[in-house]
Amino acid sequence: YPRHMGNPHLKKRSASSSTAAGGGGGGGAPSVSRAIVNVEVDKNGEISYDAIVKGGTNSDKTVYSRYEDLRGGEAKPEDVALPTDQEKEETANKTQAALQKILSQKTALN
Repeated sequence: YPRHMGNPHLKKRSASSSTAAGGGGGGGAPSVSRAIVNVEVDKNGEISYDAIVKGGTNSDKTVYSRYEDLRGGEAKPEDVALPTDQEKEETANKTQAALQKILSQKTALN
């Protein structure tokens, strides 16, 4: 750059762009909003994090914040039961019909 023009990268920003009232868009530190949170403690003296998460807009939602919440319970017999012979036959027939449809479309194109 010519010396008489100065380096444009070193120009100072105007004072109005970094004022605190407008939020500025300038400056290095991000704006931080802080909230006071009431912390609940369980019977063992541990912080109850689910109470923190359930505060505010999440108060009507189910929150899973403990390891015990993540573990599965006992499986229901109907969820674990093997398919009956009739269910196997129905599934096999549906699969065969779907494969026949695909094959007939492929052979019709040739």
